[in-house]
Amino acid sequence: MSDKVRTMMTPQDIEDESGFDRSTVYRLIASGDLAYIRTDANKRGGAIRVLRTDWEDWIARHRTPAKASAPPSAAPRAKETVLDLPGATRYVS
Repeated sequence: MSDKVRTMMTPQDIEDESGFDRSTVYRLIASGDLAYIRTDANKRGGAIRVLRTDWEDWIARHRTPAKASAPPSAAPRAKETVLDLPGATRYVS
């Protein structure tokens, strides 16, 4: 298989590789958010192909960077006693 053929993906290829549901891929195409190529431009029913670079660009545009995790709080917790519980004072004389 030549490199040119491998650079084009079907919606099924995208589903198999990424786990995105194929209907989601079609929705992205229909909304204009994901560029595509129709193999037979004269027919509405021509097969759809997506350039791998367009798919990778879409992923890059929608990727959310990981947030840095905050270190655990170093503040000591106040010791609680049974008397600190709500309503405990009614049992103490």
